[in-house]
Amino acid sequence: MSDETVVGTVKDLGMAAYLKMKGYKLLNRRGREFDFVINESEQDEFKRAQVEYVNSSFAEFDAEIMNLKKL
Repeated sequence: MSDETVVGTVKDLGMAAYLKMKGYKLLNRRGREFDFVINESEQDEFKRAQVEYVNSSFAEFDAEIMNLKKL
């Protein structure tokens, strides 16, 4: 049984960087959207990685960078 590839999209730069660090392959950038190629069977894992990012120190670091840019 072959596993088809699909596109997973995120709209957050920090999250896109985190997903790259997790090994997901960036396919394309369209404005503020980042498209990743994922296997169809990995869609739930891809979504879990997004939630994992939100609850991680990486998201906290990203927020602090954004705050510093406003100074």
